[in-house]
This record gives sequence, C-alpha cells and structure tokens, in this order.
Amino acid sequence: MHLYKKNLQFFAKAAFFVFPPVSICVVKIKFTFTATLHKKTNLHSMSRPLQTDAYFGQHYIALVQGNSAREAVDNHQAEILEFYTALPEEKADHAYAEGKWTIRELLQHLIDAERIFAYRATRIARRDTTPLPGFDENSYTANSMADKRDFNSLKEEFTALRKATDIFMSSLSEDQLQQPGNSSGKYVTANAIAFIIYGHLLHHINIIKERYLVG
Repeated sequence: MHLYKKNLQFFAKAAFFVFPPVSICVVKIKFTFTATLHKKTNLHSMSRPLQTDAYFGQHYIALVQGNSAREAVDNHQAEILEFYTALPEEKADHAYAEGKWTIRELLQHLIDAERIFAYRATRIARRDTTPLPGFDENSYTANSMADKRDFNSLKEEFTALRKATDIFMSSLSEDQLQQPGNSSGKYVTANAIAFIIYGHLLHHINIIKERYLVG
C-alpha cells in the first residue's frame, strides 16, 4: 500500500510537468484549425477563375484586375460608376454606325445584362443546378423602349443596380463562389460570373471610348 501511494504521487508529479505542454500544443492546434476555417470562408481567399471555370466570357474576365471577386469589386466599382454616370446627355442618342445601339440603348443593355448575370450567380451560389437559359441581347434591346427612357432615369437605375450587385458579390463566401452551374448550356462557376459582370462593363467602357466619344 505504501508503494502504491509513492507511485501515485510520482504519476501526479509527472502529469503536472507533462500535461501542461500538451495542453499548450492542443491550444495551438485548435487555433490553427480555427484560422484555417476562417480563411476558407473569407472572400479574399477565392482566386481568379481558371480557364475551366467558364467556357464563355474569357475575354471579359481578362479585363478585370484583382485576384478575387472581392478585389474585382474594390478595384472597379468606383471607376465603372464614375464613367457611366458621367456620360453626356448630348451623346445619349449617338450611334457610331447605322444599325448600332445608341449610348442610351447601350446603357439599357448593361442594366439588363447585369441583372441576368447577377441572377445566374445567385442561383448557382445557392446550389441550384437547374440549367439556366441564355438571352438574346438584341431582342431585349429592341423591346426595351430605351429610346423613350429619360437618360438620367437610366443612370439612376444603373447606379442602384451597381450598388446592389457590388454588395451581393461582396457577401459571397469562397464556398458559394466556387459552386458550379450550367448557363446557356455551358459550365460556369459563380466566381467566373462575378468576374464576367465587371469585365462586361469594362469591355463596353473601352467600346464607348473608342467608338462613341471620339471626334
């Protein structure tokens, strides 16, 4: 019995010295694991779309600066809004060639397209695997009655939509962004659509500068 007490005391002393470092190690492991989980749900950690993330819109994606959807929003939201809202009223009905859209119609096209892109991103991010149809942009514009819209009203609608899209894209987690879907019969991720949205707007900025605002 005396020997058993001595052994028990020795074990207790050994435990006193051995277990604290183990406890510290466990705390470190738990801390690292928690940090990793936090990183995986952070929008900043989602990288640019790969070539395989979208079988359309690559030329739009290439125009976007940033390594994540969050960076795309931060890098381009002000530039895009400032450019389109500053378009002059006297140019609203200008088309650079016969049969081409006027700037008024082009702004309506951008509103329609962004709504559809954001809708696609919403369904895909929410794990809706229903194939999403395409749309005929020329038919949409022809039936939009944009030529009868007040130019400032179009700018106001564009501004409200841009803000809503920026907030929505900024809210998506990495898991939501990497969700795959089928749009216009082609594979695409929500992340790729986010880049396509900003790339599409940047593409038309270049078109307007090169063809509408010259001379």
